[in-house]
Amino acid sequence: MVHQAHLNLCHSPHPFEFAVLDAQAIPFPGEKFDAVIANHMLYHVPDRAQALSEIERVLRPGGCLVASTVGEAHLRELKALVSRFDPDEASESSAANPFTLENGGAQLSPWFSDVTIRRYEDALEVTEVASLIEYVLSESTRMTGDQHLQFAEHVEQEMAAQGGVIHITKDSGIFEAVRR
Repeated sequence: MVHQAHLNLCHSPHPFEFAVLDAQAIPFPGEKFDAVIANHMLYHVPDRAQALSEIERVLRPGGCLVASTVGEAHLRELKALVSRFDPDEASESSAANPFTLENGGAQLSPWFSDVTIRRYEDALEVTEVASLIEYVLSESTRMTGDQHLQFAEHVEQEMAAQGGVIHITKDSGIFEAVRR
C-alpha cells in the first residue's frame, strides 16, 4: 500500500514522506506532519492510547488525523449467515471491534478537538455463491474441508431463499480529528 501511494503521488508538486512504522512509537520529531492517515488499522493496535498520543505528538497544531474504521452494523448479514451455519464460528470471528464508528470518537477526544465523523453508507448485493464462500473461508479459523462443502451448500440454500441475492451492509466511515 505504501508503494502504491508513492506511485500515485510521486509526480505531485507537494512533498510526501512514506514509511511503514509502529503507530505506538513513531520515529519522527514532534509537530512534523500536517496530517496522519490511519486507514482501517487502529482496531489492530494493542495500545491505542499510546498510538493516539504518538499521532497527536507528531501532528502540528491544527493538524488532522483521518482515521477510517467500520461500524457495528458492518457485514451484519454475513455474520448472521455464518451464525446460522455454525454459531461457534460466528462468535469466534466476530470479536468486538475495539475501535468503531460508535466508540472511536470517545477514544479520540482526549487527544484531539473537533472530532467529526463521516459515515459512508453502502451495501453489497452478492449474487455469486463462490465469491461469498471464498471470503468467509478466508476469515474462518475453525472450518475443516468437510465443513467447507457443507457451508457452500448452506450459502447456496440461503441465496436461493433470498431470490438469488444476499444483501450485506457495509458500515464504514472516517473520523476527522484536529490536534489542539
